[in-house]
Amino acid sequence: MGGGIDNRASLADAVLWKDNHWALLGAQPSVLTEALRGVPPGVPIAVEVESDEQLEAALAAGVTHVLADNQSPERIHRWARRAGRGITIQASGGITPETARAYAEAGATLISIGVLTHSAPAAGMRCDVTVDTRRPAL
Repeated sequence: MGGGIDNRASLADAVLWKDNHWALLGAQPSVLTEALRGVPPGVPIAVEVESDEQLEAALAAGVTHVLADNQSPERIHRWARRAGRGITIQASGGITPETARAYAEAGATLISIGVLTHSAPAAGMRCDVTVDTRRPAL
C-alpha cells in the first residue's frame, strides 16, 4: 500500500540498460546477452523494454528486472504473465496516484510515480545572516 525503495545510490550500484542502449547497440537478443556477460555477480541489472521483442531479448539474457516505461496496464499485464513470477516488472512513466491501482492489478511489481517529486509545488524558503552588533568583534 505504499512505501519506497532506492533504485541505486550511484551509477556503480547497478547496470541500467535503457532505450538509448537498444538504439546504439541494436535490438538483437545476442547483443544484450553479450553486453551483460561481463557484469560481476551480485550486481543488479535492470533493462528497459518498449516492445515484445525487447522483452523476449531481456528474458533470454536472464534479466530479472524489467523497466516498462510509458506502457499501458494491458501491456504490463501481458508482459507480467509472459515473464512469470521470478521477474520484477517496474512500471513507470505518466503514472499518477489515481492510476497506480490499475498497474498493480495488471501485475507490476514496482510502480514509479515521478509526479511525486518532479511536480511537487515549490516552497518559499530563505536564510538570513544577521550580525549581533552588541557583541565585540573577534
